[in-house]
Amino acid sequence: MMRKLLPYVVLALVAAWPGLVQADTGELFRLERMVVAAAVEEREPVGVADLFAAELDKIYAFIEARQISRDTQVTFLWSRNGQEVARVNLGLRQGPRWRTFSSVILDRRTGDWRVELLDEAGQQLQALDFKVR
Repeated sequence: MMRKLLPYVVLALVAAWPGLVQADTGELFRLERMVVAAAVEEREPVGVADLFAAELDKIYAFIEARQISRDTQVTFLWSRNGQEVARVNLGLRQGPRWRTFSSVILDRRTGDWRVELLDEAGQQLQALDFKVR
């Protein structure tokens, strides 16, 4: 009787835990969110927008990563009107969740801005466009 039930028990376990049979995608982490904001307070972005006043001192690009399989690095690539302004490398630590941010000093520089998030191989993960007026 037990031998007849064994295949059903195995099927039930596989259905209950899909992670057991999922193939490894090779992703170092999952990018949960990326936003541009006027500030970061208590580890959270404040004033998320795509249009900012030139009077602001800084603009922040904030990310939240999940399921980080090993320590790695990301790069925030800032550009204004198509010209690179800054490149900031930051680490992500292995674990279930990591939040970090980069900032750029505006210095009253108006125009069309872009911040790109690159993985350790230099591949773009996401890009956000915003304006400073």
